[in-house]
Amino acid sequence: MLLPLFLLELAEAPEYCMNEVFRARCAEDEVIVMRSALYGRMHLNRCITVDMGYLGCSSDVLDLADQRCSGRRECELRMPYPAFEATRPCYDLQSFFKADYYCLKGTQHKHICITWRILSPAKQRANIMHCVNYLYRLPRLK
Repeated sequence: MLLPLFLLELAEAPEYCMNEVFRARCAEDEVIVMRSALYGRMHLNRCITVDMGYLGCSSDVLDLADQRCSGRRECELRMPYPAFEATRPCYDLQSFFKADYYCLKGTQHKHICITWRILSPAKQRANIMHCVNYLYRLPRLK
């Protein structure tokens, strides 16, 4: 059985336990674009060693990670990150963060984009990318 590419990428994404820091950094002429972000108890690992009846629970926190990281040259999120915790994917049980990003080349532009924060959650990701293009004059994606 073949898995979609985004599932393979997420399976290999780094995991960040409590009191660890997710760090994304790109070169001077690049910006971060978050590809995937989950917060929860997806499986047992070095962060979660006991099942406690809640495995497989998680929240897709890509929109939240986008708000904090996409469009910037560098970003840090210390776990537990309050916005992720607020999603309460596994009630009050300890969770971990699993995320992936890539760097996209572009040259910085001096305009400021502030419109993305007022849109509905369903439209935030598309508009954040619009904001990144506006700020950094990125090449068109095919």
